[in-house]
Amino acid sequence: MKKLILIFAAASILECNISGQGHMVLSPASKVTVTSSTYLVNAQDITLNSAASLTNNGTISLKGNFTNNGTSAAGTGLFTFYGSTSQTIGGSTSTSFGQLGLNNNLQLTVAASVGTLLNFTSGKLTLNAYNLSLNTGCGITGYDGSRYVVASGTGKLVQNVTTANKVYPVGTVSSYVPVTLNNSGTADSYGVRVFADVLTNGTSGTTIPSIAHAVNLTWVMDESVSGGSNLTATCQWNAANEGASFIRAHSGIGVYASGAWNPQNESPASGTNPYYITRSSISSPGPMAVGDVYSPMAVMLTLSYNLKEFLEGPFTGTEMTTLLNSGGILPLSQPYNVSPWNYSGTESVVAIPNSNIVDWVLIELRDAPSAPLANVGTRIARQAAFLLKNGQVVGLDGVSPLQFTVIVNNQLFAIVWYRNHLAVMSANALVNIGWTYSYDFTTGSGQVYGGASEHKQVGTGIWGMISGDGDANNTVQNADKTGVWVPFAGRRGYFMADFNLDRQVNNKDKNDKWFPNLGKFSYVP
Repeated sequence: MKKLILIFAAASILECNISGQGHMVLSPASKVTVTSSTYLVNAQDITLNSAASLTNNGTISLKGNFTNNGTSAAGTGLFTFYGSTSQTIGGSTSTSFGQLGLNNNLQLTVAASVGTLLNFTSGKLTLNAYNLSLNTGCGITGYDGSRYVVASGTGKLVQNVTTANKVYPVGTVSSYVPVTLNNSGTADSYGVRVFADVLTNGTSGTTIPSIAHAVNLTWVMDESVSGGSNLTATCQWNAANEGASFIRAHSGIGVYASGAWNPQNESPASGTNPYYITRSSISSPGPMAVGDVYSPMAVMLTLSYNLKEFLEGPFTGTEMTTLLNSGGILPLSQPYNVSPWNYSGTESVVAIPNSNIVDWVLIELRDAPSAPLANVGTRIARQAAFLLKNGQVVGLDGVSPLQFTVIVNNQLFAIVWYRNHLAVMSANALVNIGWTYSYDFTTGSGQVYGGASEHKQVGTGIWGMISGDGDANNTVQNADKTGVWVPFAGRRGYFMADFNLDRQVNNKDKNDKWFPNLGKFSYVP
Protein backbone atom coordinates (compact mmCIF):
# COMPACT_ATOMS: atom_id res chain seq x y z
CA MET A 1 0.00 0.00 0.00
CA LYS A 2 1.48 3.33 -1.04
CA LYS A 3 1.85 5.97 1.63
CA LEU A 4 2.44 8.89 -0.71
CA ILE A 5 1.68 9.52 -4.36
CA LEU A 6 3.44 12.40 -6.07
CA ILE A 7 2.75 13.03 -9.69
CA PHE A 8 5.28 15.12 -11.56
CA ALA A 9 4.88 13.95 -15.13
CA ALA A 10 3.70 16.36 -17.78
CA ALA A 11 1.03 13.83 -18.78
CA SER A 12 -0.16 10.81 -16.78
CA ILE A 13 -3.00 8.38 -17.48
CA LEU A 14 -4.29 6.25 -14.62
CA GLU A 15 -5.74 3.07 -16.04
CA CYS A 16 -5.94 0.79 -13.02
CA ASN A 17 -7.37 0.76 -9.52
CA ILE A 18 -5.17 2.75 -7.18
CA SER A 19 -5.39 3.11 -3.42
CA GLY A 20 -3.32 5.80 -1.73
CA GLN A 21 -2.70 6.78 1.88
CA GLY A 22 -0.87 10.05 1.38
CA HIS A 23 -1.31 13.51 -0.01
CA MET A 24 -1.58 13.40 -3.81
CA VAL A 25 -0.02 16.44 -5.46
CA LEU A 26 -0.18 17.25 -9.15
CA SER A 27 2.86 19.35 -9.96
CA PRO A 28 2.75 22.39 -12.25
CA ALA A 29 1.64 21.60 -15.80
CA SER A 30 0.74 17.97 -14.95
CA LYS A 31 -2.21 16.67 -16.91
CA VAL A 32 -3.82 13.60 -15.40
CA THR A 33 -6.81 11.69 -16.73
CA VAL A 34 -8.66 9.08 -14.70
CA THR A 35 -10.20 6.83 -17.34
CA SER A 36 -13.63 5.23 -17.19
CA SER A 37 -12.10 1.91 -16.09
CA THR A 38 -10.21 3.43 -13.17
CA TYR A 39 -11.21 3.59 -9.52
CA LEU A 40 -9.01 5.90 -7.48
CA VAL A 41 -9.24 5.97 -3.68
CA ASN A 42 -7.16 8.44 -1.74
CA ALA A 43 -7.08 8.54 2.05
CA GLN A 44 -5.86 12.12 2.41
CA ASP A 45 -5.82 15.19 0.16
CA ILE A 46 -5.55 15.90 -3.53
CA THR A 47 -3.92 19.16 -4.60
CA LEU A 48 -3.60 20.54 -8.10
CA ASN A 49 -0.72 23.00 -8.35
CA SER A 50 -0.53 25.84 -10.85
CA ALA A 51 -1.47 24.86 -14.44
CA ALA A 52 -2.11 21.23 -13.45
CA SER A 53 -5.34 19.53 -14.48
CA LEU A 54 -7.25 16.45 -13.43
CA THR A 55 -9.83 14.97 -15.75
CA ASN A 56 -12.00 12.36 -14.08
CA ASN A 57 -13.87 9.98 -16.36
CA GLY A 58 -13.79 7.17 -13.82
CA THR A 59 -14.42 7.17 -10.06
CA ILE A 60 -12.49 9.09 -7.42
CA SER A 61 -13.20 8.65 -3.72
CA LEU A 62 -11.46 11.10 -1.42
CA LYS A 63 -11.17 11.05 2.34
CA GLY A 64 -9.35 14.36 2.60
CA ASN A 65 -9.71 17.77 0.96
CA PHE A 66 -9.61 18.72 -2.69
CA THR A 67 -7.57 21.85 -3.53
CA ASN A 68 -7.52 23.19 -7.07
CA ASN A 69 -4.82 25.77 -7.80
CA GLY A 70 -4.57 24.51 -11.36
CA THR A 71 -6.73 24.95 -14.42
CA SER A 72 -9.63 22.52 -14.04
CA ALA A 73 -10.93 19.23 -12.74
CA ALA A 74 -13.51 18.19 -15.28
CA GLY A 75 -14.67 14.95 -16.88
CA THR A 76 -17.78 12.80 -16.70
CA GLY A 77 -16.87 10.58 -13.76
CA LEU A 78 -17.97 10.47 -10.12
CA PHE A 79 -16.02 12.33 -7.45
CA THR A 80 -17.12 11.22 -3.96
CA PHE A 81 -16.14 12.69 -0.59
CA TYR A 82 -16.25 9.99 2.08
CA GLY A 83 -14.17 11.30 5.01
CA SER A 84 -14.98 11.15 8.70
CA THR A 85 -14.37 14.83 9.39
CA SER A 86 -15.68 17.77 7.40
CA GLN A 87 -14.02 18.05 3.99
CA THR A 88 -13.48 21.01 1.68
CA ILE A 89 -13.38 21.86 -1.98
CA GLY A 90 -10.98 24.79 -2.19
CA GLY A 91 -8.10 26.40 -3.94
CA SER A 92 -7.79 29.38 -6.23
CA THR A 93 -9.66 27.88 -9.18
CA SER A 94 -13.33 27.01 -9.60
CA THR A 95 -13.70 23.26 -9.98
CA SER A 96 -16.00 21.44 -12.40
CA PHE A 97 -17.16 17.94 -11.47
CA GLY A 98 -18.91 15.56 -13.81
CA GLN A 99 -20.74 13.91 -10.91
CA LEU A 100 -20.36 14.93 -7.28
CA GLY A 101 -21.16 12.53 -4.44
CA LEU A 102 -21.43 13.29 -0.73
CA ASN A 103 -20.89 10.60 1.85
CA ASN A 104 -19.75 13.15 4.44
CA ASN A 105 -20.08 16.82 5.32
CA LEU A 106 -18.48 18.99 2.66
CA GLN A 107 -17.74 22.72 2.44
CA LEU A 108 -16.94 25.03 -0.45
CA THR A 109 -14.15 27.55 -0.08
CA VAL A 110 -14.25 28.24 -3.81
CA ALA A 111 -17.04 28.19 -6.40
CA ALA A 112 -17.79 24.85 -8.06
CA SER A 113 -20.05 23.32 -10.70
CA VAL A 114 -21.52 19.89 -11.42
CA GLY A 115 -22.23 18.44 -14.85
CA THR A 116 -24.78 15.63 -14.58
CA LEU A 117 -25.44 14.51 -10.98
CA LEU A 118 -25.26 15.76 -7.40
CA ASN A 119 -25.90 12.81 -5.09
CA PHE A 120 -26.32 12.83 -1.29
CA THR A 121 -25.61 9.61 0.54
CA SER A 122 -24.75 11.26 3.84
CA GLY A 123 -23.85 14.71 5.11
CA LYS A 124 -24.52 18.31 4.14
CA LEU A 125 -22.91 20.50 1.52
CA THR A 126 -22.19 23.97 2.94
CA LEU A 127 -21.74 26.70 0.35
CA ASN A 128 -20.43 29.46 2.64
CA ALA A 129 -19.82 32.45 0.33
CA TYR A 130 -19.49 30.43 -2.89
CA ASN A 131 -21.95 29.35 -5.57
CA LEU A 132 -22.54 25.77 -6.57
CA SER A 133 -23.79 25.79 -10.18
CA LEU A 134 -25.51 22.78 -11.70
CA ASN A 135 -25.33 22.45 -15.47
CA THR A 136 -28.52 22.22 -17.52
CA GLY A 137 -29.89 18.72 -17.10
CA CYS A 138 -27.97 18.03 -13.90
CA GLY A 139 -30.00 16.00 -11.40
CA ILE A 140 -30.00 15.99 -7.60
CA THR A 141 -30.69 12.77 -5.70
CA GLY A 142 -30.63 11.48 -2.14
CA TYR A 143 -31.50 14.75 -0.38
CA ASP A 144 -33.76 14.83 2.68
CA GLY A 145 -34.04 16.55 6.07
CA SER A 146 -30.51 15.55 7.08
CA ARG A 147 -28.80 15.64 3.67
CA TYR A 148 -29.04 18.94 1.84
CA VAL A 149 -27.27 22.12 0.74
CA VAL A 150 -26.58 24.57 3.56
CA ALA A 151 -27.03 27.89 1.77
CA SER A 152 -27.26 30.27 4.71
CA GLY A 153 -24.21 32.32 3.65
CA THR A 154 -23.97 34.42 0.52
CA GLY A 155 -23.33 31.42 -1.73
CA LYS A 156 -26.25 30.16 -3.83
CA LEU A 157 -27.34 26.90 -5.38
CA VAL A 158 -27.76 27.73 -9.09
CA GLN A 159 -29.87 25.69 -11.54
CA ASN A 160 -31.45 26.20 -14.93
CA VAL A 161 -35.25 26.33 -14.57
CA THR A 162 -37.85 25.73 -17.27
CA THR A 163 -41.46 24.54 -17.05
CA ALA A 164 -40.54 21.39 -15.12
CA ASN A 165 -40.41 21.60 -11.32
CA LYS A 166 -36.85 22.06 -10.06
CA VAL A 167 -36.18 21.35 -6.37
CA TYR A 168 -33.59 23.43 -4.53
CA PRO A 169 -32.79 21.23 -1.49
CA VAL A 170 -31.45 24.13 0.60
CA GLY A 171 -31.54 25.01 4.26
CA THR A 172 -29.79 26.60 7.17
CA VAL A 173 -27.40 24.69 9.43
CA SER A 174 -30.33 23.50 11.55
CA SER A 175 -33.33 23.51 9.18
CA TYR A 176 -34.05 21.86 5.86
CA VAL A 177 -36.28 24.39 4.04
CA PRO A 178 -36.27 23.62 0.30
CA VAL A 179 -37.76 25.68 -2.52
CA THR A 180 -39.32 24.30 -5.70
CA LEU A 181 -39.34 26.50 -8.81
CA ASN A 182 -40.79 26.24 -12.26
CA ASN A 183 -40.68 28.87 -14.95
CA SER A 184 -43.17 29.28 -17.78
CA GLY A 185 -41.28 32.34 -19.00
CA THR A 186 -37.86 32.52 -20.63
CA ALA A 187 -35.61 29.67 -19.49
CA ASP A 188 -32.91 31.00 -17.18
CA SER A 189 -30.57 30.05 -14.36
CA TYR A 190 -31.75 30.95 -10.87
CA GLY A 191 -29.72 31.04 -7.68
CA VAL A 192 -31.25 30.42 -4.23
CA ARG A 193 -29.92 30.89 -0.73
CA VAL A 194 -31.73 31.15 2.62
CA PHE A 195 -31.15 32.79 6.01
CA ALA A 196 -33.00 32.78 9.32
CA ASP A 197 -34.58 36.24 9.56
CA VAL A 198 -37.05 38.48 7.72
CA LEU A 199 -35.67 41.98 7.17
CA THR A 200 -37.41 45.25 6.38
CA ASN A 201 -35.43 45.73 3.17
CA GLY A 202 -35.33 42.14 2.00
CA THR A 203 -31.65 41.40 2.54
CA SER A 204 -30.82 44.39 4.74
CA GLY A 205 -32.33 46.54 7.45
CA THR A 206 -33.79 45.32 10.71
CA THR A 207 -36.08 42.42 11.53
CA ILE A 208 -39.67 43.21 10.51
CA PRO A 209 -41.81 44.29 13.50
CA SER A 210 -44.34 41.53 12.77
CA ILE A 211 -41.79 38.70 12.85
CA ALA A 212 -44.01 36.77 15.30
CA HIS A 213 -46.55 36.53 12.46
CA ALA A 214 -44.02 35.15 9.97
CA VAL A 215 -41.85 32.16 9.26
CA ASN A 216 -38.40 33.19 10.44
CA LEU A 217 -36.74 32.58 7.07
CA THR A 218 -35.89 34.49 3.90
CA TRP A 219 -35.21 32.69 0.64
CA VAL A 220 -33.10 34.93 -1.64
CA MET A 221 -33.64 34.20 -5.32
CA ASP A 222 -31.98 35.83 -8.32
CA GLU A 223 -31.73 35.22 -12.07
CA SER A 224 -28.77 35.16 -14.42
CA VAL A 225 -30.42 37.21 -17.18
CA SER A 226 -32.80 39.95 -16.09
CA GLY A 227 -36.34 39.84 -17.45
CA GLY A 228 -38.63 37.21 -18.92
CA SER A 229 -39.36 35.30 -15.71
CA ASN A 230 -42.75 33.82 -14.94
CA LEU A 231 -41.96 31.77 -11.88
CA THR A 232 -44.00 29.61 -9.56
CA ALA A 233 -42.28 29.14 -6.20
CA THR A 234 -43.17 26.70 -3.43
CA CYS A 235 -41.51 27.36 -0.08
CA GLN A 236 -41.31 24.66 2.60
CA TRP A 237 -40.67 25.13 6.31
CA ASN A 238 -41.03 23.44 9.69
CA ALA A 239 -43.14 24.30 12.73
CA ALA A 240 -39.94 25.23 14.57
CA ASN A 241 -39.35 28.01 12.02
CA GLU A 242 -42.69 29.70 12.70
CA GLY A 243 -43.18 32.83 14.81
CA ALA A 244 -45.17 32.46 18.01
CA SER A 245 -48.26 34.19 16.54
CA PHE A 246 -48.05 32.88 12.97
CA ILE A 247 -51.49 31.95 11.58
CA ARG A 248 -50.80 29.09 9.21
CA ALA A 249 -54.36 29.06 7.83
CA HIS A 250 -54.06 32.62 6.50
CA SER A 251 -50.60 32.91 5.05
CA GLY A 252 -48.79 33.83 1.86
CA ILE A 253 -45.41 34.37 0.21
CA GLY A 254 -44.18 37.94 0.07
CA VAL A 255 -41.63 38.87 -2.60
CA TYR A 256 -39.40 41.88 -2.02
CA ALA A 257 -39.28 44.05 -5.13
CA SER A 258 -39.13 47.78 -5.95
CA GLY A 259 -38.33 48.66 -2.35
CA ALA A 260 -41.20 46.84 -0.63
CA TRP A 261 -42.53 43.46 0.40
CA ASN A 262 -45.26 42.59 -2.10
CA PRO A 263 -47.85 40.25 -0.54
CA GLN A 264 -50.12 37.63 -2.05
CA ASN A 265 -53.72 36.80 -1.20
CA GLU A 266 -53.95 34.66 1.89
CA SER A 267 -54.47 30.90 1.65
CA PRO A 268 -54.03 27.96 4.01
CA ALA A 269 -50.59 26.40 4.15
CA SER A 270 -50.49 22.76 3.04
CA GLY A 271 -48.77 19.78 4.64
CA THR A 272 -48.17 18.68 8.21
CA ASN A 273 -44.77 19.70 9.56
CA PRO A 274 -43.20 20.35 7.10
CA TYR A 275 -45.62 22.89 5.68
CA TYR A 276 -45.55 24.57 2.30
CA ILE A 277 -47.25 27.28 0.25
CA THR A 278 -47.06 28.34 -3.38
CA ARG A 279 -46.99 31.66 -5.24
CA SER A 280 -47.29 32.01 -9.01
CA SER A 281 -46.60 34.71 -11.62
CA ILE A 282 -43.36 35.99 -10.06
CA SER A 283 -41.81 38.22 -12.72
CA SER A 284 -39.14 39.87 -10.58
CA PRO A 285 -37.16 37.31 -8.54
CA GLY A 286 -35.93 38.56 -5.18
CA PRO A 287 -36.09 37.79 -1.47
CA MET A 288 -39.12 35.68 -0.49
CA ALA A 289 -40.64 35.18 2.95
CA VAL A 290 -43.77 33.55 4.38
CA GLY A 291 -46.08 35.39 6.75
CA ASP A 292 -49.73 35.69 7.71
CA VAL A 293 -52.18 38.54 7.17
CA TYR A 294 -50.70 40.53 10.06
CA SER A 295 -47.32 40.56 8.32
CA PRO A 296 -46.33 42.21 5.01
CA MET A 297 -46.47 38.83 3.24
CA ALA A 298 -50.21 38.16 2.89
CA VAL A 299 -53.41 40.16 2.50
CA MET A 300 -56.87 39.13 3.60
CA LEU A 301 -59.12 37.98 0.82
CA THR A 302 -62.27 39.93 0.07
CA LEU A 303 -64.83 37.13 0.01
CA SER A 304 -68.27 37.18 -1.60
CA TYR A 305 -71.40 36.15 0.27
CA ASN A 306 -74.43 34.79 -1.53
CA LEU A 307 -77.21 34.88 1.09
CA LYS A 308 -80.96 34.49 0.65
CA GLU A 309 -83.81 35.12 3.13
CA PHE A 310 -87.42 36.27 3.05
CA LEU A 311 -89.35 38.54 5.42
CA GLU A 312 -92.80 37.36 6.45
CA GLY A 313 -94.22 40.89 6.53
CA PRO A 314 -94.05 41.81 2.82
CA PHE A 315 -94.11 38.24 1.40
CA THR A 316 -96.92 37.65 -1.11
CA GLY A 317 -96.75 34.08 -2.38
CA THR A 318 -93.47 33.92 -4.33
CA GLU A 319 -91.65 37.14 -3.50
CA MET A 320 -91.79 40.26 -1.35
CA THR A 321 -93.44 43.59 -2.10
CA THR A 322 -91.33 46.70 -2.55
CA LEU A 323 -93.84 49.30 -1.38
CA LEU A 324 -91.36 51.12 0.87
CA ASN A 325 -89.12 51.54 -2.16
CA SER A 326 -91.82 52.56 -4.66
CA GLY A 327 -93.22 54.96 -2.09
CA GLY A 328 -89.89 56.74 -1.92
CA ILE A 329 -89.50 56.38 1.84
CA LEU A 330 -86.49 54.07 2.08
CA PRO A 331 -83.63 55.92 3.82
CA LEU A 332 -80.45 56.51 1.85
CA SER A 333 -78.28 55.58 4.84
CA GLN A 334 -78.34 52.34 6.83
CA PRO A 335 -80.90 52.51 9.70
CA TYR A 336 -79.12 50.22 12.18
CA ASN A 337 -77.08 52.92 13.94
CA VAL A 338 -79.55 52.97 16.84
CA SER A 339 -80.29 50.61 19.73
CA PRO A 340 -80.35 47.64 19.92
CA TRP A 341 -77.95 47.20 16.97
CA ASN A 342 -75.73 50.25 17.55
CA TYR A 343 -74.00 49.57 14.26
CA SER A 344 -71.65 52.40 13.30
CA GLY A 345 -71.21 51.51 9.62
CA THR A 346 -71.33 54.36 7.12
CA GLU A 347 -73.15 52.53 4.31
CA SER A 348 -75.17 55.00 2.26
CA VAL A 349 -76.23 55.64 -1.33
CA VAL A 350 -77.07 58.73 -3.38
CA ALA A 351 -80.23 57.00 -4.59
CA ILE A 352 -81.82 53.60 -4.10
CA PRO A 353 -80.17 51.56 -6.91
CA ASN A 354 -83.19 49.74 -8.36
CA SER A 355 -86.89 48.96 -7.95
CA ASN A 356 -86.29 45.39 -6.69
CA ILE A 357 -85.03 46.51 -3.28
CA VAL A 358 -87.30 45.80 -0.30
CA ASP A 359 -85.29 47.46 2.48
CA TRP A 360 -82.01 47.53 4.36
CA VAL A 361 -80.89 44.48 6.37
CA LEU A 362 -77.92 44.05 8.70
CA ILE A 363 -75.72 41.00 8.08
CA GLU A 364 -73.43 39.69 10.80
CA LEU A 365 -70.73 37.02 10.53
CA ARG A 366 -69.61 34.83 13.42
CA ASP A 367 -66.58 32.54 13.40
CA ALA A 368 -67.13 29.48 15.60
CA PRO A 369 -66.73 25.69 15.62
CA SER A 370 -70.52 25.18 15.70
CA ALA A 371 -73.79 27.12 15.80
CA PRO A 372 -74.35 26.73 19.58
CA LEU A 373 -70.91 28.26 20.17
CA ALA A 374 -71.46 31.14 17.75
CA ASN A 375 -72.22 33.70 20.46
CA VAL A 376 -71.73 37.45 20.22
CA GLY A 377 -68.10 37.02 21.30
CA THR A 378 -67.38 35.23 18.00
CA ARG A 379 -68.63 38.11 15.86
CA ILE A 380 -66.02 39.11 13.29
CA ALA A 381 -67.91 41.48 11.00
CA ARG A 382 -71.17 43.33 10.32
CA GLN A 383 -72.39 45.10 7.23
CA ALA A 384 -75.62 46.78 6.15
CA ALA A 385 -76.93 45.62 2.79
CA PHE A 386 -79.98 45.66 0.56
CA LEU A 387 -82.58 42.88 0.46
CA LEU A 388 -84.14 42.22 -2.96
CA LYS A 389 -87.72 41.03 -3.45
CA ASN A 390 -86.45 37.56 -4.47
CA GLY A 391 -84.71 37.22 -1.10
CA GLN A 392 -81.15 37.87 -2.27
CA VAL A 393 -78.91 40.00 -0.07
CA VAL A 394 -76.81 42.37 -2.19
CA GLY A 395 -74.31 45.17 -1.86
CA LEU A 396 -74.87 48.89 -2.23
CA ASP A 397 -74.99 48.70 -6.03
CA GLY A 398 -78.18 46.68 -5.68
CA VAL A 399 -76.80 43.79 -7.74
CA SER A 400 -73.48 42.38 -6.49
CA PRO A 401 -73.10 39.80 -3.72
CA LEU A 402 -72.12 41.17 -0.35
CA GLN A 403 -68.38 41.21 0.32
CA PHE A 404 -66.39 40.97 3.55
CA THR A 405 -62.65 41.04 4.17
CA VAL A 406 -62.27 38.77 7.19
CA ILE A 407 -60.14 36.00 8.63
CA VAL A 408 -61.99 32.72 9.19
CA ASN A 409 -60.39 30.39 11.71
CA ASN A 410 -63.26 27.96 12.33
CA GLN A 411 -66.57 28.05 10.45
CA LEU A 412 -68.72 30.98 9.36
CA PHE A 413 -72.28 31.46 10.56
CA ALA A 414 -74.43 34.31 9.23
CA ILE A 415 -77.09 36.33 11.07
CA VAL A 416 -79.75 38.38 9.32
CA TRP A 417 -81.11 41.29 11.36
CA TYR A 418 -84.19 43.22 10.24
CA ARG A 419 -85.87 46.15 11.94
CA ASN A 420 -89.13 44.51 13.06
CA HIS A 421 -88.65 40.77 12.42
CA LEU A 422 -87.01 38.16 14.64
CA ALA A 423 -83.31 37.77 13.77
CA VAL A 424 -82.14 34.42 12.38
CA MET A 425 -78.77 32.69 12.36
CA SER A 426 -77.75 29.91 10.00
CA ALA A 427 -78.04 26.51 11.64
CA ASN A 428 -75.15 25.25 9.54
CA ALA A 429 -71.86 26.74 8.47
CA LEU A 430 -71.84 28.73 5.25
CA VAL A 431 -70.61 26.73 2.26
CA ASN A 432 -67.40 28.04 0.66
CA ILE A 433 -67.00 27.31 -3.05
CA GLY A 434 -64.37 29.27 -4.93
CA TRP A 435 -64.13 31.89 -2.15
CA THR A 436 -67.86 32.59 -2.33
CA TYR A 437 -69.76 31.71 0.84
CA SER A 438 -73.39 30.76 0.23
CA TYR A 439 -76.43 30.07 2.38
CA ASP A 440 -80.15 29.86 1.61
CA PHE A 441 -82.31 30.38 4.69
CA THR A 442 -85.57 29.98 2.75
CA THR A 443 -85.59 26.25 2.00
CA GLY A 444 -86.74 24.94 5.39
CA SER A 445 -87.26 25.54 9.08
CA GLY A 446 -84.04 23.69 9.84
CA GLN A 447 -81.99 26.28 7.99
CA VAL A 448 -82.03 28.57 11.03
CA TYR A 449 -80.67 27.91 14.48
CA GLY A 450 -83.74 27.17 16.62
CA GLY A 451 -85.78 25.63 13.81
CA ALA A 452 -89.51 26.12 13.27
CA SER A 453 -90.01 28.01 16.53
CA GLU A 454 -88.25 31.01 15.04
CA HIS A 455 -88.69 30.47 11.30
CA LYS A 456 -92.07 30.64 9.61
CA GLN A 457 -93.46 28.98 6.52
CA VAL A 458 -94.59 31.89 4.38
CA GLY A 459 -95.42 29.90 1.23
CA THR A 460 -95.37 26.35 -0.08
CA GLY A 461 -91.91 25.08 0.79
CA ILE A 462 -90.75 28.64 1.48
CA TRP A 463 -89.65 29.92 4.88
CA GLY A 464 -88.93 33.38 6.20
CA MET A 465 -88.24 35.60 9.20
CA ILE A 466 -91.09 36.12 11.71
CA SER A 467 -92.72 39.57 11.78
CA GLY A 468 -94.08 41.58 14.72
CA ASP A 469 -90.97 42.43 16.78
CA GLY A 470 -91.65 46.16 16.92
CA ASP A 471 -89.03 47.03 19.55
CA ALA A 472 -86.37 44.73 18.03
CA ASN A 473 -85.64 42.90 21.28
CA ASN A 474 -85.95 39.53 19.51
CA THR A 475 -89.25 38.64 21.19
CA VAL A 476 -92.79 39.24 19.92
CA GLN A 477 -94.70 40.41 23.00
CA ASN A 478 -97.35 42.85 24.24
CA ALA A 479 -94.86 45.72 24.33
CA ASP A 480 -94.61 45.52 20.55
CA LYS A 481 -98.29 46.42 20.36
CA THR A 482 -98.68 48.85 23.26
CA GLY A 483 -95.33 50.57 23.02
CA VAL A 484 -94.74 50.52 19.26
CA TRP A 485 -97.88 49.84 17.24
CA VAL A 486 -100.42 51.86 19.29
CA PRO A 487 -98.50 55.19 19.22
CA PHE A 488 -98.17 55.02 15.41
CA ALA A 489 -101.50 53.44 14.45
CA GLY A 490 -103.06 55.30 11.53
CA ARG A 491 -99.79 56.86 10.36
CA ARG A 492 -98.02 56.38 7.04
CA GLY A 493 -94.26 56.19 6.64
CA TYR A 494 -91.11 54.23 7.47
CA PHE A 495 -92.07 52.96 10.94
CA MET A 496 -91.10 49.97 13.07
CA ALA A 497 -94.83 49.31 13.66
CA ASP A 498 -95.40 48.72 9.94
CA PHE A 499 -95.04 44.95 10.24
CA ASN A 500 -96.12 44.16 6.65
CA LEU A 501 -94.06 46.96 5.06
CA ASP A 502 -96.94 48.55 3.13
CA ARG A 503 -96.09 52.09 4.36
CA GLN A 504 -99.13 52.13 6.73
CA VAL A 505 -99.52 51.30 10.41
CA ASN A 506 -102.98 49.78 10.75
CA ASN A 507 -104.94 46.74 11.96
CA LYS A 508 -103.39 44.53 9.27
CA ASP A 509 -100.07 44.89 11.03
CA LYS A 510 -101.52 44.07 14.43
CA ASN A 511 -104.00 41.36 13.51
CA ASP A 512 -102.20 39.60 10.65
CA LYS A 513 -98.56 39.87 11.71
CA TRP A 514 -98.15 40.70 15.37
CA PHE A 515 -100.95 38.65 16.96
CA PRO A 516 -100.26 35.25 15.24
CA ASN A 517 -96.63 35.49 16.29
CA LEU A 518 -97.18 36.55 19.90
CA GLY A 519 -94.75 34.70 22.17
CA LYS A 520 -92.26 33.84 19.42
CA PHE A 521 -88.62 34.68 20.08
CA SER A 522 -85.22 34.45 18.40
CA TYR A 523 -82.66 31.79 19.25
CA VAL A 524 -79.70 33.83 18.06
CA PRO A 525 -77.14 33.28 20.84
